[in-house]
Parts: sequence; structure tokens; C-alpha cells
Amino acid sequence: QPPSRVWGHVGDGPGHQQAEGHLHWHNLVEVDWPIFLEQLLASLPTQAVWITIDKDVLADEDAATNWDQGALSILLDVIGQLAFKLGLDQLPEHEGGFRLGRFWRQIAGAPLLWCGVSAYVIEFITWLFVLSLAPLSLVFPA
Repeated sequence: QPPSRVWGHVGDGPGHQQAEGHLHWHNLVEVDWPIFLEQLLASLPTQAVWITIDKDVLADEDAATNWDQGALSILLDVIGQLAFKLGLDQLPEHEGGFRLGRFWRQIAGAPLLWCGVSAYVIEFITWLFVLSLAPLSLVFPA
């Protein structure tokens, strides 16, 4: 993303650096995802996080607006998949066979796996909400 012109001092932040009247944005394409997600989770000041959804993250067919819209379901899929992969990579391998109790303790202590599950649950609830607003003739065409 090209730098943004600013007047005055904004300063450096987690997503940008200020230099010579411009904000230079960090590009997530150039970031090592496991390190980025670890730093992101470590930087959260609390364990309670509230997520709000604005209409502009929904696809065009889900919410009509007069501005550019993103794709929330794609974002949630990406978050879910990355969190699952990173979470599974962090689980230790145990020799001596599979033990169900040990397996569930590992799963319970893996926050990235729960982040992945949460992303899919939010996506599911979002789709239920969108479908609840759709007329039945659209959902079940004659």
C-alpha cells in the first residue's frame, strides 16, 4: 500500500511508521504469519475481546451499501485456517499411543485452536443472520 500523506506528527504505531510527512503501512503479505499472530495475541491487554461487525465487511449479496464492501466470510475462513494450522503445530507429539484425556487437555490449552473454532462459529452465526433476513423465495426458489 502506498504511503499516506499526513500533516503533523502521528508517530509510529503497530501498523505503520511515520517518515517525512508520510505514514508507511506494514504489509501483512511480507510478514511471517506465526510470529505475527504470536505478537498480536501477546499484545492484547485483556482476555476479554469484543468483536463488532460493520456492514462493509459483508459481501454485496449479503448487505446493500453505497460503498466498497469486503468479504467477512473469506476473512473468517483465513483466520480459522491459520489459527488451526498454527495451533496444531504447537501441540507436542507424545509417544506411547493415543490417550483421550491427554488429547483433550492439549486441546483445552491451545488458544490458537480455540481462535480457529471461534472464527468458524462467528462465520456460521453471521450466515444464519444473513439467511434469516433473506426472503424464503430467495432461499427456496420455486
